[in-house]
Amino acid sequence: MSAMAFTEGNELFVDEDYEGAVEAFSRAISESTEADVTNANYYAKRAAAYLKLKQYVEAMDDAVQAIKLNPNLAAAYLRQGLAAFHLDEYESAKVAFEKGVTLVTSKKQKENYETWIRKCDAEIEDDEIV
Repeated sequence: MSAMAFTEGNELFVDEDYEGAVEAFSRAISESTEADVTNANYYAKRAAAYLKLKQYVEAMDDAVQAIKLNPNLAAAYLRQGLAAFHLDEYESAKVAFEKGVTLVTSKKQKENYETWIRKCDAEIEDDEIV
């Protein structure tokens, strides 16, 4: 059953119904067992929906949970970094982006992480000047 809810969540996300996606991903999480290796993906996807809703604390919590379940899930580090960045936690965001960039293989993905790392550096530098 959890796979159906996950598929529904993905479809709602694509349709930009982020609240519906959060509900569907939440169902996928509750319907799966703790031993289910796909749980990390469920949390990571719900984190993405929370980011779209600008619910950064919830996104952070889900990204952290996804990383606990699968420390090699690059998307979870990206979402953790984005949530931390939007919560003005630039040092934490940079750490997440730096870990995530080591897990991706495509040039485009690497460039995305590197862009966020530079944004963190700029914010950290601005904080030091003040």
